[in-house]
Amino acid sequence: MIYVSSFICKNVNTKNAVIAATAGGCLVTASVFLSKTNLEEKLDHDTIQSPYSKIPIDFMERITQKPYISDTKRIPKTLRILSIDIPEMREAFDGDCWVDFSKIYPDEIAPAKKIGNDTPEVRKIMQKSFVKSLVRCRNKKKTGVELLEASVSNLNPRNMRRTYQGGSLMKYNIDEGHEQEDKLKNVAETDDKGGDSSKALKLPEETNLSTDDDELDAPWNQYAWIEELQIRVQGRVPFGGTLSPSSSLTRLIFGNVYKFEVPSSRALWEFFVPPLWHRDPAGIEGADQNNWASQKPHAVIADGAAMQRIPGSLRFLQKACQETEVPLFIVNDPRVWGGNTHQDLNEALQDMRKTIKYKIVKDSIRGTGFEWGRLLGRMETETSWQAKDMGRRTREAVQEANRRLKQEKAHNWSNFSVDKLRKKLIEHKVIRDSPESGKAPTYSDAMVQLAQYCVDASLLEKEKTSDMNNSSEPTHSVQSDKEQSSDVATT
Repeated sequence: MIYVSSFICKNVNTKNAVIAATAGGCLVTASVFLSKTNLEEKLDHDTIQSPYSKIPIDFMERITQKPYISDTKRIPKTLRILSIDIPEMREAFDGDCWVDFSKIYPDEIAPAKKIGNDTPEVRKIMQKSFVKSLVRCRNKKKTGVELLEASVSNLNPRNMRRTYQGGSLMKYNIDEGHEQEDKLKNVAETDDKGGDSSKALKLPEETNLSTDDDELDAPWNQYAWIEELQIRVQGRVPFGGTLSPSSSLTRLIFGNVYKFEVPSSRALWEFFVPPLWHRDPAGIEGADQNNWASQKPHAVIADGAAMQRIPGSLRFLQKACQETEVPLFIVNDPRVWGGNTHQDLNEALQDMRKTIKYKIVKDSIRGTGFEWGRLLGRMETETSWQAKDMGRRTREAVQEANRRLKQEKAHNWSNFSVDKLRKKLIEHKVIRDSPESGKAPTYSDAMVQLAQYCVDASLLEKEKTSDMNNSSEPTHSVQSDKEQSSDVATT
């Protein structure tokens, strides 16, 4: 726009004053238009800017620059993420992302499932691939992120369900029969409560029940995706690699339909030694190591609403990630799956970035001097805390013992002297001293009665003691007389 205005100003063929005025007006117009254009570009940039919290492409390279990372070989070169039914993940990075068309994930690698064995016509169900594409993201320098896109909703495109009515199995499509879903649910609830199936809600004729052709897309006929999900999360195949079918012997003995291409880091001789000497079969992640830890994803993020198309898929995914210690993040799901459920993608990306960084740094310093120093410092801190806690508990125990001893002494008046006992009775107002000198103190009625009782009991005790002494003296004299007479007789 500036060039157009300048061109117009240069071609004004009038007098000098008119030319100057026209040029000034053109410059003002150009400056105003330029400022307006910059403002519009800024607004457009803010509008098209991704609403998600961007993850840098050089995320791993930034970690290697940390001062406490001594061995950079343990830091992977690329960030590996498995995304399930979340296409928005391509916009979650601050670089250019494109699909790697050299990686193809065809269907029918696993053996087809046969149905209708009891019928003359046996039908084969094609097993679909769980992973669909591999997306690579890079900046001006190099590729820093590998995003493996998978889909569970593709395994059930018609959103089919199964229910029971009157003991018989019924199959129907939700997408084409939303109005009948509640009716089918009411029928199932009536049967579960033990109601009469004849009185239950009858399905209308227009209920969209599944046909034999719909059975080809039914999710209960897909079984290979479970093993593919498991081995990709475990890292038993290269990340983003194409799967290969297993041999017939392996399939017969172990039941695996896919070939494990990444070996275990545990040697064969370790099976004959105590478990204390066993190494981790996943190994240690590194840039140039071919083991499970270097091939499994750093994080898995899934759409909970899409995974509801396959009942139990989200629970299986959570179990697989928990066994392999891979962080799992769930979005768009009202159900709560532990602490990994997030309201939106932006919140999940922020949590993912922190979790991945902590896990990579923790694994990279394992066995290094920094980790030993950290463990030693933690041990010293723990020991100091335990010593302080033991001293605190000892002081509290001594104080409690002193308090109990003081209480026992305060309540035990048996060893008090006369003056001390009199003072105690005066403190409790049992005895009242007269303020006038020479007068006797005043005693309470209960004190007088108790003192009289004590005097009577003491006199009675003395009388009994004197009676016993008097009765014992004659007996002694009679015995002495008998002894004298026996002596005389003996003489």
